[in-house]
Amino acid sequence: MQATASPTSPRSGNHIQTGSYTLRKLLSDIPLSADGNDQDVRITCVEFWNENLYIGTSAAEILHFVLIPPEPNDPLGQPSFIIASRLQPAFTQQSTAGVQQILLLPNVNKACILCNNALTFYTLPELSPAFASQKPISCVWVGGVDQNGSPQNDSEQGAVIMMCLRSRIQLVRIAEEPRRIRNIEFGGCLSTSRRDDFACVADTHSYALLDVVHQQKIPLFPISSLDEDAASTVGGASQDISSQVDLATSIAASMPSAEQPEEGYILAVIKRKTEHGMVSGVEIQRWDLDPGEGIASKEWLNLSMLSSSLGEDVHHTRYSSQALGIRTVSTETEVNLSEISDILSLRRVHLRARRRGGSISVSASEKIDLDKKVEADKERDEVAFTSRLCKFKSHNVLWNNNEVWWVVRNPLIVQLDAKLKLAQSATPGSRQIEPNFEDVVYLLNSIRGLEPRNEAEFLGFTYIRQKASLLLFMDLILRTESGTFAYEINKRGTEEALIEGEIDPRVILALLPNLSGEVIQGEKGIWVQGGLKDVVEKFLAQQNPSKFPTDPAGPFGDNLLQLIKRYLLVWRRKKGFGSVADEEEEFRKYLSRIRDQPMVEEYGTWLANRNPKLGVQVFADENSRVKFKHEEAVSLLKEKAPAAVKEYLEYLVYGKKVSCEPCEATR
Repeated sequence: MQATASPTSPRSGNHIQTGSYTLRKLLSDIPLSADGNDQDVRITCVEFWNENLYIGTSAAEILHFVLIPPEPNDPLGQPSFIIASRLQPAFTQQSTAGVQQILLLPNVNKACILCNNALTFYTLPELSPAFASQKPISCVWVGGVDQNGSPQNDSEQGAVIMMCLRSRIQLVRIAEEPRRIRNIEFGGCLSTSRRDDFACVADTHSYALLDVVHQQKIPLFPISSLDEDAASTVGGASQDISSQVDLATSIAASMPSAEQPEEGYILAVIKRKTEHGMVSGVEIQRWDLDPGEGIASKEWLNLSMLSSSLGEDVHHTRYSSQALGIRTVSTETEVNLSEISDILSLRRVHLRARRRGGSISVSASEKIDLDKKVEADKERDEVAFTSRLCKFKSHNVLWNNNEVWWVVRNPLIVQLDAKLKLAQSATPGSRQIEPNFEDVVYLLNSIRGLEPRNEAEFLGFTYIRQKASLLLFMDLILRTESGTFAYEINKRGTEEALIEGEIDPRVILALLPNLSGEVIQGEKGIWVQGGLKDVVEKFLAQQNPSKFPTDPAGPFGDNLLQLIKRYLLVWRRKKGFGSVADEEEEFRKYLSRIRDQPMVEEYGTWLANRNPKLGVQVFADENSRVKFKHEEAVSLLKEKAPAAVKEYLEYLVYGKKVSCEPCEATR
């Protein structure tokens, strides 16, 4: 039986993801019951390892799925899954708990499964029974694998786990046979986290730090104000929290890496009693912020894509009518976020424009005489190029009803584009483009000064600035159509956004019915990023050219005509007769933003050969992420761009006011 995998893009509808995390479907329509009666069966736990997906259910069964990779010629393809087996773990007493935990120990090829409070052992990946002589062990919780452990040591010496029994914790080494190491007196343990010889353990009321070797316990103060008596003894401000944290659900943490600093988050399932009854949501909280920093530290995961979502209204997207579960799984997996390709891939935009060499008017609804195969080939090339930017890692899963989802960090560009989609209409729920000027300007100001951290952001920031400037220009057009004179701040803000975004002026002119005929496009048409194409064609479709005012003395002249004249003059001064505005200057700026020193050296010297005055700035820029000592820069330029050495020294002395006696000696 084959299960349904994630689609290439989110489902249609108002699933606008502006938050720090987003969802991607891992598996849906899961057959939770062998007889097809899934009504009273729910998912209780999920694990993923080495292309094997294990799903535990309340019916005391484990479903084992095997991943089937997507087609190699589909850059945005998604994997599918096929069910391999349905296992019923052994247990001693029947209960409604079902499968409570799946603990994988890949380094020793074993799995520990806790079902109806009975612990049994299996081999990976097929989950065949291990340790035939071992009977099920009565247990409350299992885990505590050393997070600092070495895979090589585990393979040779076995993996040490912590079994939480009713009155104590038992350390057990899993190798060829399970061997008890020692008992630790700590009853009622519900969860542990261990590094080396120290473990943080928790029961229903408190936390403690254990030295598992010397068996010493250090009580820790409670961090939850749900226990009012305990919280009042800690001191400081006490606050009543009306939400209930589901302690039985794993909490997933996102830790920033040293290579690429990012925000740190904790995700937790929260249950609340509302007018819709008991509902569940996922709270996302920053753990690396101080309360006084003034940045919102909490948000809710948008659940509108779930089948059990309460609705697409902004107040309902945070809750599900059914219980949720979240977990960090064993294997980190690559997930495709295809919307990045959708908005950044170049696509041919259909404008009201004249073809070069003729005067035939081409409307948006007419078929354009263009080789469809060439256009399709170019679109495929664009998707292949941008698909590299769509790959993200995730090891957090969320389950709900009969479906499992990846929880993925939402790229900044997708967040910004989603906010622009919300700002496209000042009226909630409207499908017409009626931009909210204040919201668009606020977003533009929020990214001013931000440096791109990767290629997707480098391309994406340009796209966001261009789309924002388009929306502001459309706002002026709509004001003009209504016969309204725009405020000076609106006109000035739009002009500054257009200049900063450097959008193709042919696109701007094509939005004006009385000037669109002045736009001339070549045989291959005009290509813009997909997100721009969508908003341009949607705006053109809603326009009524016959009602557009053309009097230069009225709103048209005051709102638009003078602004367009100034923008065309600025564009002409910037662009000249080349094909890219400020291409060499933009190239120099890009070299100052990347951290790859060999690339900066190679292309910096290439630019110094091509344009010495500009190229030498790459090696003298104090704000560049790759910095060069003066002697190193002179030596490199002498080797690869000798004609630029003199320019470099003069730039240091006269431009940077730097004494260059050592450099002169190098000459």
